[in-house]
Amino acid sequence: MSNVDERVIKVIGEAVNTGIVVQKGMTLNELGYNSLKNVELVVLLEEEFNIRFDDSMLSQNRFSTVDSVIELVVEKLG
Repeated sequence: MSNVDERVIKVIGEAVNTGIVVQKGMTLNELGYNSLKNVELVVLLEEEFNIRFDDSMLSQNRFSTVDSVIELVVEKLG
């Protein structure tokens, strides 16, 4: 697992804050993720990685699984 993967997983855990261990392959719904937590997750990811997400990147598909969030951050980091 890469450093980016580990950091994204840590941030997702902070955002959902359910006590469930976050792992690759999980859906965010399994973690208790909801639309209210979406804003918090985006802000935390932007702060952690010093990036900014365009509105077009904030679709439900992009924030549906742990893996999709990792892919999004990797894409943004270029």
